[in-house]
Amino acid sequence: MSIQWLTCPKPVAQWSGDDGRAKVMAEILGRSSQVDAAERPGWLGPKPSASRLTLCDFAVIAGCFEKRIEVVQTWRTDEPLWNLPAIRLDGRAYLKALVSFGYEPTPVEWAVIKDVAFDPNAAADGSVAYLDAA
Repeated sequence: MSIQWLTCPKPVAQWSGDDGRAKVMAEILGRSSQVDAAERPGWLGPKPSASRLTLCDFAVIAGCFEKRIEVVQTWRTDEPLWNLPAIRLDGRAYLKALVSFGYEPTPVEWAVIKDVAFDPNAAADGSVAYLDAA
């Protein structure tokens, strides 16, 4: 996470100040998203542990990336938006990081990770190569 803050890739630079990420952050931290930005430091608690601070950092980064890839077209390769390749690249980086933390991606997320078209019919029977580990 420190690398994300230090390198500040586009999703972090673009969305770190956006209120739209608050829902993801609140969900990760187990808090209500119905608070003003000025009240969010209270999500840490009075004496946050190192692990709580790390989780908070992750929540901000995750909120930024989730905001970046929320466009439904992110998952498509057949009719891409003008900026879809860049969004998919950011999505791929984010999903790979989640996998490295132990997250089990869905078949459509594996398609983004592998940069292949998603075929829901093939995925249903587990016959597609991108269902294998990254």
